[in-house]
Amino acid sequence: MNEKMGYVLFGIMIILQAIAQMLEKHGMTQVAVNGINFNSGTLFRMVTNPYIIIGLLLTATGFVLWLFVLSQFKISYITAFGSVLYILTAILGYYILGEGISVTRIIGIGVIVTGCILINL
Repeated sequence: MNEKMGYVLFGIMIILQAIAQMLEKHGMTQVAVNGINFNSGTLFRMVTNPYIIIGLLLTATGFVLWLFVLSQFKISYITAFGSVLYILTAILGYYILGEGISVTRIIGIGVIVTGCILINL
Protein backbone atom coordinates (compact mmCIF):
# COMPACT_ATOMS: atom_id res chain seq x y z
CA MET A 1 0.00 0.00 0.00
CA ASN A 2 1.30 3.45 -0.85
CA GLU A 3 1.05 6.64 1.19
CA LYS A 4 -1.80 8.05 -0.90
CA MET A 5 -3.90 4.96 -0.21
CA GLY A 6 -3.04 5.36 3.48
CA TYR A 7 -4.58 8.84 3.45
CA VAL A 8 -7.68 7.53 1.65
CA LEU A 9 -8.11 4.76 4.23
CA PHE A 10 -7.56 7.27 7.02
CA GLY A 11 -10.29 9.54 5.61
CA ILE A 12 -12.70 6.63 5.29
CA MET A 13 -11.89 5.53 8.82
CA ILE A 14 -12.58 9.00 10.24
CA ILE A 15 -15.92 9.21 8.43
CA LEU A 16 -16.92 5.70 9.54
CA GLN A 17 -16.02 6.45 13.15
CA ALA A 18 -17.99 9.70 13.16
CA ILE A 19 -21.07 8.03 11.67
CA ALA A 20 -20.69 5.12 14.11
CA GLN A 21 -20.64 7.52 17.05
CA MET A 22 -23.81 9.25 15.83
CA LEU A 23 -25.58 5.90 15.47
CA GLU A 24 -24.38 4.65 18.85
CA LYS A 25 -25.47 7.89 20.53
CA HIS A 26 -28.91 7.70 18.90
CA GLY A 27 -29.25 4.05 19.91
CA MET A 28 -28.26 4.77 23.51
CA THR A 29 -30.75 7.64 23.60
CA GLN A 30 -33.42 5.05 22.80
CA VAL A 31 -32.10 2.52 25.31
CA ALA A 32 -31.60 4.96 28.19
CA VAL A 33 -34.83 6.97 27.97
CA ASN A 34 -35.12 7.33 31.76
CA GLY A 35 -31.44 7.08 32.63
CA ILE A 36 -29.41 3.93 32.52
CA ASN A 37 -29.38 1.06 34.94
CA PHE A 38 -26.77 -1.57 34.31
CA ASN A 39 -28.78 -4.74 34.38
CA SER A 40 -29.53 -7.60 32.01
CA GLY A 41 -32.56 -5.83 30.52
CA THR A 42 -30.53 -2.76 29.64
CA LEU A 43 -27.72 -4.87 28.24
CA PHE A 44 -30.21 -6.81 26.10
CA ARG A 45 -31.73 -3.57 24.74
CA MET A 46 -28.22 -2.32 23.96
CA VAL A 47 -27.09 -5.40 22.04
CA THR A 48 -30.37 -5.65 20.12
CA ASN A 49 -30.73 -1.99 19.18
CA PRO A 50 -30.19 -1.72 15.41
CA TYR A 51 -28.48 1.70 15.66
CA ILE A 52 -25.98 0.39 18.18
CA ILE A 53 -25.37 -2.80 16.17
CA ILE A 54 -24.67 -0.87 12.96
CA GLY A 55 -22.54 1.62 14.90
CA LEU A 56 -20.45 -1.22 16.35
CA LEU A 57 -20.00 -2.77 12.91
CA LEU A 58 -18.78 0.56 11.56
CA THR A 59 -16.49 0.96 14.58
CA ALA A 60 -15.02 -2.50 13.95
CA THR A 61 -14.52 -1.69 10.26
CA GLY A 62 -12.87 1.60 11.21
CA PHE A 63 -10.55 -0.28 13.58
CA VAL A 64 -9.39 -2.59 10.80
CA LEU A 65 -8.75 0.42 8.56
CA TRP A 66 -6.87 2.07 11.43
CA LEU A 67 -4.51 -0.90 11.59
CA PHE A 68 -3.72 -0.50 7.88
CA VAL A 69 -3.21 3.25 8.37
CA LEU A 70 -0.82 2.59 11.26
CA SER A 71 1.32 0.48 8.95
CA GLN A 72 1.83 3.50 6.64
CA PHE A 73 2.52 6.43 8.99
CA LYS A 74 4.39 7.37 12.13
CA ILE A 75 2.11 6.99 15.14
CA SER A 76 2.78 10.53 16.42
CA TYR A 77 1.86 11.97 13.02
CA ILE A 78 -1.32 10.06 12.26
CA THR A 79 -2.70 10.07 15.79
CA ALA A 80 -2.60 13.85 15.81
CA PHE A 81 -4.61 13.87 12.59
CA GLY A 82 -7.10 11.58 14.29
CA SER A 83 -8.17 14.73 16.13
CA VAL A 84 -10.10 15.58 12.98
CA LEU A 85 -12.66 13.13 14.35
CA TYR A 86 -13.48 15.63 17.12
CA ILE A 87 -14.24 18.27 14.52
CA LEU A 88 -16.40 15.98 12.42
CA THR A 89 -18.37 14.68 15.41
CA ALA A 90 -18.99 18.23 16.65
CA ILE A 91 -20.36 19.19 13.24
CA LEU A 92 -22.45 16.02 12.88
CA GLY A 93 -23.65 16.32 16.46
CA TYR A 94 -24.86 19.82 15.68
CA TYR A 95 -26.67 18.89 12.46
CA ILE A 96 -27.87 15.37 13.23
CA LEU A 97 -28.36 15.31 17.01
CA GLY A 98 -29.18 18.98 17.51
CA GLU A 99 -26.31 19.48 19.97
CA GLY A 100 -25.03 22.99 20.47
CA ILE A 101 -21.56 24.17 19.59
CA SER A 102 -20.32 26.72 22.11
CA VAL A 103 -17.74 29.42 21.49
CA THR A 104 -15.33 27.44 23.66
CA ARG A 105 -15.82 24.37 21.46
CA ILE A 106 -15.24 26.42 18.31
CA ILE A 107 -12.00 27.76 19.81
CA GLY A 108 -10.99 24.18 20.69
CA ILE A 109 -11.65 23.08 17.12
CA GLY A 110 -9.46 25.97 15.94
CA VAL A 111 -6.68 24.77 18.25
CA ILE A 112 -6.99 21.25 16.81
CA VAL A 113 -6.76 22.54 13.24
CA THR A 114 -3.76 24.68 14.15
CA GLY A 115 -2.09 21.67 15.73
CA CYS A 116 -2.63 19.57 12.62
CA ILE A 117 -1.10 22.32 10.48
CA LEU A 118 1.91 22.67 12.80
CA ILE A 119 2.56 18.93 12.71
CA ASN A 120 2.82 19.15 8.92
CA LEU A 121 5.54 21.82 8.99
